[in-house]
Amino acid sequence: MVPQELTGRRNYRFWYLDGEKKSRTFAKPMSQQDEIHYFRQVEDLARDIHRQLKAMATSPSALSGQPAVSPLAGKALNGPAAVFLAEVTDDLEFRRLELQRYLEQQNIAVLPRANLPLGRAGFETALDADLACSRLFVQLLGSMPGKRPPDVPEGYGWLQLDRARRQGIRILQWRSPEFDPVTVEWPHHRELLELETVQATSLESFKSAVAAALAPPPPPVPPRSTAGRPFVFLNTEPRHRTIATEIRTAIGDRAVWAEPLRAGPPEDVRIDFEQNLVDCDAMVMVYADNAGWARAQLRAFHKFAPRRERPVRAIPVIDAPAESKPDLGFYLPEMVVIDGRSGIGPEALARLTESLRL
Repeated sequence: MVPQELTGRRNYRFWYLDGEKKSRTFAKPMSQQDEIHYFRQVEDLARDIHRQLKAMATSPSALSGQPAVSPLAGKALNGPAAVFLAEVTDDLEFRRLELQRYLEQQNIAVLPRANLPLGRAGFETALDADLACSRLFVQLLGSMPGKRPPDVPEGYGWLQLDRARRQGIRILQWRSPEFDPVTVEWPHHRELLELETVQATSLESFKSAVAAALAPPPPPVPPRSTAGRPFVFLNTEPRHRTIATEIRTAIGDRAVWAEPLRAGPPEDVRIDFEQNLVDCDAMVMVYADNAGWARAQLRAFHKFAPRRERPVRAIPVIDAPAESKPDLGFYLPEMVVIDGRSGIGPEALARLTESLRL
């Protein structure tokens, strides 16, 4: 019988099952790899003794021998980043401890604090209390179903999962990719291993997935203001829409764009064109082989410049293919001619970005 003062406390396992399923004690003359688990258990025990002594120094309930109330008790799901780390079969106990250590190093609270009662009624009561203050249910699964006493015929693995589902918390499960569930003899346990929530991956990858699931969501991105972004009038002929698309894609949302109105009553098209000349911070123009059209755009800008409230940043003129064509023979102080006769490539687009001061 366990003394009353020790009931409800966490147990520390200093034994393991060897390849022949026989109980062996750690820290006897063994290989260094086997001894690692022993000394990690010693570290865990020392850490929890230290934690309990600190609690006893301030908590009357701890001094009286009563189990201390979990600091997470009664917390809502939006409280601490608590994880319920499900009880596992003996073969997975040390992997569970490895995951628990990892989470606690990330300042993530891990429940349950103590072993759950074995009887179904007491097990469910304690389980539900811990799940109520957990944001995530994490379960490690192996090839064996574990204990299935008369009052828990489905096994503790299914029981814990079903109670977590009832509480509606997020579920993450893991199994080793080294075994195939098809080889599992027990159909109900095979069904558990094949659930969509089970990740067949390395434990290291699963650790990261658990931590990521508990990370706070990024703050909502506020609506982007157009303040500070220049208004660019992209003035091209209709046949150069492909070039216009390349330019827009390169600049992205670093600028507010407008292109000439292509349809509607002629008066509306004219008014829209003139307003763009007056309001824009910069006018980007593509000159391919129609010198008459290009010169007309520059004359129009010069004509409406007195109506502008502020100077224009630049008038980049992209000298696009074809390579053989007449010179514009037109000059404005704000003009920046960008060589693109061999194609509108990264270099030409970089010069455009620079001229727009983006």
